[in-house]
Amino acid sequence: MFYVLAMGGGGQENISGVINGVNITSPSVSVLMSQNIRSYLTGYDVNTVTTGAYSPTLTNVQTAFSNSIWGAPVLNTTDIVIQAGGFGSGFHFDDSTAHLFSFNAADVGVQAVPEPASLALLGLGLAGLGLSRRKNKQQ
Repeated sequence: MFYVLAMGGGGQENISGVINGVNITSPSVSVLMSQNIRSYLTGYDVNTVTTGAYSPTLTNVQTAFSNSIWGAPVLNTTDIVIQAGGFGSGFHFDDSTAHLFSFNAADVGVQAVPEPASLALLGLGLAGLGLSRRKNKQQ
């Protein structure tokens, strides 16, 4: 999974885009949208969002994430902002709100990468099997 934080700063609010050549609004991409999380973002102000000066803290976003209620986003195919961006569709959210969007990474061709600890455990297990076979052959 990967997540996108979308913040409204006035005007038409939509997110869209392409990841690994896949349009994130394609029906083949699994996506969920959180409820409005603006109340969790300390100092959120429409003017600073509009100018790009607002930076949410990771702590605020983590708190919002753990308290989020998820649902299906609204797909918008008519607003001029989306058409001008060349995507033809986007996920709509209300002006002056903030939402997390959850995407299934496999749907856009991102392969899972094992954590280093998992690889280390696999390596230790294989080494243990090899040693036990070697010990059995010597007996």
